[in-house]
Amino acid sequence: MAGKRIIVYRVIEDAPKPDPSEMCVNTECEQLKSRDDFCERHHPSRYCTFEGCNEYKSWWSPDGGLCKEHETDSFYDYKHPGIYPKHLRFVYLMYSNRLNALKIGIGQFGRIEQIKKSQYFNPNTSKTENSLWYVLKVARFSTLNEQGNESLPKFLAAEKRVLKYWHDELGLQPYLRPETIGFVKGTKKILGGSSETVLLGSVCEIETWRRIQTAEGYLGDKYIGLGLDLTPRSKRPLHCGQPNHSHP
Repeated sequence: MAGKRIIVYRVIEDAPKPDPSEMCVNTECEQLKSRDDFCERHHPSRYCTFEGCNEYKSWWSPDGGLCKEHETDSFYDYKHPGIYPKHLRFVYLMYSNRLNALKIGIGQFGRIEQIKKSQYFNPNTSKTENSLWYVLKVARFSTLNEQGNESLPKFLAAEKRVLKYWHDELGLQPYLRPETIGFVKGTKKILGGSSETVLLGSVCEIETWRRIQTAEGYLGDKYIGLGLDLTPRSKRPLHCGQPNHSHP
């Protein structure tokens, strides 16, 4: 009959099922594995390396190991330079002639930048001014392949050695308080870390840093990345005694 279509149905035999050894080991997945024992979708390297996060990581992130949520400035609360992997933490020693303080701490390079750019309220001028923190030293305790959560105890132990030297051996109290250490530039957020400060010149900086260099896990004072020495530069050498305030 003209204009009438005839539809023919044909039974197609089921394709043979793959061998179980060729399947992704994820129990809920029916895809063939492509790398190791996983399919491309369920391979562990696809996930954010931040502890407790199960989101896919962003392959275009600087270190390629974090999801979009955990690589944002809002999560870290400061601008993190892209040339430094975010999981890479350092012990740092910084000073400010303006605040007359010395500070020890742990953090990524973004944290160091946050401190350097921080501000405080000067009661003498009733104005907001830059705190003028400068780097004295940074110590490396982890490698590019070592996640921060795995090496964190080493950082804490190293920092604790310095605080024990300052507080227990020398009998010093924190010099700055939360209300005097200042705040993050452009915000009213307290900078934090006031308990890790002492009066500038009240401790031997050389001995302070020796406590870091002899701590377990210490890997050096330099960071080499992209084939270059990217270590933050010190503005002056370490002092043992009252420093020369002619330095910035």
